[in-house]
Amino acid sequence: MSRRRSLVRAAVALLCVTALVALPGGPGDEPADAALPLVPGNPDTVEPGIPEAIQPKATVDNRTVDSAIGIGKDGNAYVWGRTGFGMNGVPTRSDPIGVAHRQTEWPVKVAGLPEGAIVALASGIYNFNALDAAGYVWGWGGYSATRDGTGTNRQGASDQSVPPARLRVGTAWNGSGPLLSGITAITGTEMAGAGIAADGTVYHWGLPAYGGPPSSVRGAARLGGLPDPSEPGNFPVYIKGGYRTFWLILESGDIWYWGGPNPYERPRAVGGGNGDYSGSNVTTARRSTVLNDWNRANSPSAHIVAIDSGINLGGALLSTGQVLTWGTSASRVGGRLPNSSSAATNRLARAPGVLPNMSNVVHLAYTFTGAAMVTADGRLYGYGDDSYECFPRWPDTTIFCGGGVRYPTVPAEIDTNVVDFSVGQGYVRWKKWVPDADAPDGYRFEAWGQGYNPRGAIGHDTGTVRTKRPIEFRHNGSRGEPCTEPRCDLTEVLR
Repeated sequence: MSRRRSLVRAAVALLCVTALVALPGGPGDEPADAALPLVPGNPDTVEPGIPEAIQPKATVDNRTVDSAIGIGKDGNAYVWGRTGFGMNGVPTRSDPIGVAHRQTEWPVKVAGLPEGAIVALASGIYNFNALDAAGYVWGWGGYSATRDGTGTNRQGASDQSVPPARLRVGTAWNGSGPLLSGITAITGTEMAGAGIAADGTVYHWGLPAYGGPPSSVRGAARLGGLPDPSEPGNFPVYIKGGYRTFWLILESGDIWYWGGPNPYERPRAVGGGNGDYSGSNVTTARRSTVLNDWNRANSPSAHIVAIDSGINLGGALLSTGQVLTWGTSASRVGGRLPNSSSAATNRLARAPGVLPNMSNVVHLAYTFTGAAMVTADGRLYGYGDDSYECFPRWPDTTIFCGGGVRYPTVPAEIDTNVVDFSVGQGYVRWKKWVPDADAPDGYRFEAWGQGYNPRGAIGHDTGTVRTKRPIEFRHNGSRGEPCTEPRCDLTEVLR
């Protein structure tokens, strides 16, 4: 294996959003987790005073809008915010309280999954997938069982797609197809999911307009179009779902994609043209001409190790700790271009370019219309161009949040001392450490959030959160008393 290929495999496997998931072993085996370096190429760098390494939860891939998910310290899946409509794993007819209080619930354990055996989670807008330690993928959630790959509702349409069931290949959960097994990583777009098997095979499920197989296919299907994973350099080491697009990086550093039509979620070429855009569903993998051309032009000094995308924008983390961005216009690329709507500026925005004002980034994730990223010294940054994330705006422009008025943004610091973060479709939440002389170690951990919050995914009070605040849950919703029980403390509940 060449030095270039070795570097790509090492960097991607350690930095990517989903490659950190625990590899399933046999019954009773403990999952083996990869380590995460703080700085690309310099895993020993630790900022003095930070009591815990930067550890983005690669085992949780969250794209929910009204809910949030996480893996508990007990190895179970937890959901909070909107938890009704089967999102807590309980049939809606059997859980009238869950439906009535779907806007106000604190973290609740998802029912119907293997006890203590969840190693990874992925979600769409209202549907979820879980990977268990035995390598099986489970699906559940609200509104459409097709999204989570189970393929048909369990007990009638009004019961949605619950309780959780294991995905099958080629048929719905109750069909005769073989169980999807041997999976080591999962991810999701808004309405589809995908995963990598131990032999390098990639499977996908859900709606074809969001990266699932053709609509005639039930359950999971093997993704076509990829090179043979048994050949040197072809093994997939990174997978991530954006809004409608799935991204895949092979051991060689080659970048592939598939998904639904979306004008600017996938980048265009610098000289114009369609680049990686497609006006129809892409249900078999395609090699990214734009991003592979960028890699070829800039390697070995820099190469792409992680990719994510939102609505009409996207970005990639480089091995140097810098960030590439692209999007509809100057307002969606993080301030790397003048605030202009001219045709020339828009053409440059739609092609990848390096953010000039960010470095030392170790993890990034894209929301609906923005991005969040954390640096090796625990500084959390965000950018976005409309009201969802409520991120800081360009200097000298009005700060507006909550009504859909758009202002271009540049990456701005949201918080410090951050050790982990996760995004939803319109919010970001994170764990940080706070000095505390009364604590045994001299510090404590807190959960914080900011952004679009109609159902309490980042705690109470509900409604858009314009500035960062600690995540707090209340009895009986926003008007109730604060819940101080351990079940309401995310830092106590989650890993």
